[in-house]
Amino acid sequence: MSVERKCFYDWRDVAGEVVDIVSRNRDSVDYVTFVPDGEPTLDACMGRIIEFVKGGDWCQGGCLDQCFLVVDGGCA
Repeated sequence: MSVERKCFYDWRDVAGEVVDIVSRNRDSVDYVTFVPDGEPTLDACMGRIIEFVKGGDWCQGGCLDQCFLVVDGGCA
């Protein structure tokens, strides 16, 4: 277990996998959800992954964290 903030995986590998899977299932994907094994805010690269995935025109973007929905810098 770690409480140190760091990149646990290469963010490009994770983002590439997500884009690949969503591209092949474009008609059935509306949202992408990341379900971590641990606390997602400890991953220093999570923001890069989310921004990369949101950059596509094929799905909605948002980030669920601590029971809040964060959209475009605000909380809902």
